[in-house]
Amino acid sequence: MSNQLLQVAESRPKDRKINADMLSSIGGAPKATEIGGGHYAVTNIFGNIGFVVTEEGVVVVDAAVNEDVAKAVLSLIREITAAPIKYLIYTHGHGDHVKGAPVFKREGATIIAQRNVSRRFRRYTKFADYHARINGVQFAGGGFDGGRYWSEFVYPDIEYIDTYSFTLGGKEFILNHEYGETDDATVVTVKADGVVYAGDLIIWAFPNIGNPNKVLRYEHEWAQALDKIAAGKPQHVIPGHGPVLSGEDVGAALYETGEALRLLYEQAAKFINEGRDLDYIIENAVLPENIKNSKYIPEVYGTREFVLRGIHRRYTGWYDGNPSNLNPAPKADVAKVIYELIGNREKIISKAKEIADGGNVRLALHILDLALGGDPKEKEALLLKSEYLRKLGNESHNLFYVNFYLAAAERYQKAAEETGA
Repeated sequence: MSNQLLQVAESRPKDRKINADMLSSIGGAPKATEIGGGHYAVTNIFGNIGFVVTEEGVVVVDAAVNEDVAKAVLSLIREITAAPIKYLIYTHGHGDHVKGAPVFKREGATIIAQRNVSRRFRRYTKFADYHARINGVQFAGGGFDGGRYWSEFVYPDIEYIDTYSFTLGGKEFILNHEYGETDDATVVTVKADGVVYAGDLIIWAFPNIGNPNKVLRYEHEWAQALDKIAAGKPQHVIPGHGPVLSGEDVGAALYETGEALRLLYEQAAKFINEGRDLDYIIENAVLPENIKNSKYIPEVYGTREFVLRGIHRRYTGWYDGNPSNLNPAPKADVAKVIYELIGNREKIISKAKEIADGGNVRLALHILDLALGGDPKEKEALLLKSEYLRKLGNESHNLFYVNFYLAAAERYQKAAEETGA
């Protein structure tokens, strides 16, 4: 994912958000790379697919972001073999890895997944409108913002709990349940061939823990899962996104990704035990330069700060220790009183401009919130906030920051226009 995302972020015109269509268009059509022993990896798409050709049929690992991409992948498979599609394995239940499943199901595939995938599908269906809305922002549309996308799934035919294995065409496929970005992750190993399909445990970007709008993820379990993969000494690892790992890249990527998670987890735990608050943890939990600058985990998707926020939320709950926030007054009431105490709209906006001109745009946004607390329809504050959000979005190479900031900039611009002259 990261190589694609960096290319998109560096080349996109100003105000253009990063979405799945842009990511999957890098390099043209889906590309199948032969790894050896009948194993293939399909990249250049949003959510890699693997497939294994055996004497008795084909095993497909993951199903692509939608049916159109899955059909293109099936065409690639048919260029290589006419053998039946026997199995489809979900490495986890995220849409970019399962939504093309009908294509392979129509080919006769039996679908296998860890049992929590079905629970995920039921949750997505229950909260379909919410997921359409938040993913429409996170991926700037890109086909993730339709209600049907989050309510129609092909459920697995075979569900397993901890481990599952089967043999096809003389190859043994071993499936192990792991926790990482999801609670339903499956690692697929064909040990005799030295090949592992790791799903989103490896994505060529910083691990996506602490996603601003989504459920908890599993930092130290993720590191442990990578250790297990490394212990098997595979020759090739097919990640959920990005290029295939082979040779020295395998060990390096597994170690450096896991080490980043281990170090942040251990430091966060230490600070939590000391009674430190989240601001302190974010400021003081650091990574060594070799991990911080690892080519396998650039902060183009997840970030160090997101991971720390996710860890803190997972283990400490929502209360921040300030009793004023235990049963707080409505935020709008608090903001209005603060505004009345300042009593000078021009002073607030002037200070925000001064801070932004000095380079601290993030702080300037908070100052503008003081003006909007007094009058949510304060046009100059709305326009300035839109301008500053757009600046932050256009200066970032991180998918979340780009899309969240630019989407918010549009909202504030629209709100300003609706206030009239």
